[in-house]
Amino acid sequence: MTTENAPPLPRIVIDKGTLVPLGVVLSFIGSLATMAGWMNGKFESIESAVVKIEHRMERLEDRQGDRWTASDMKLWEVILSRENPAIKAPGVGTIVRERPEGK
Repeated sequence: MTTENAPPLPRIVIDKGTLVPLGVVLSFIGSLATMAGWMNGKFESIESAVVKIEHRMERLEDRQGDRWTASDMKLWEVILSRENPAIKAPGVGTIVRERPEGK
């Protein structure tokens, strides 16, 4: 087929009839872009919150091994008294009651 015998290409005419659908399509695309940006911001804030929670959980898990409880103190008192009879260790109840509030 030669270009001489080819049918003419349709002409695209923008008039009142095509402007309304074109405006609707462009508005829809703009709305989708705005919504995508908003959702991206929300997902980033959620991801940030999850990362903060994970860090707090890791710190709490790390601190679990560093606890010094009343039973640990009592055991230390017994071992100290047994291995060093000359040293008088205060009772655990005395230490716990004398501890300042909030600590």
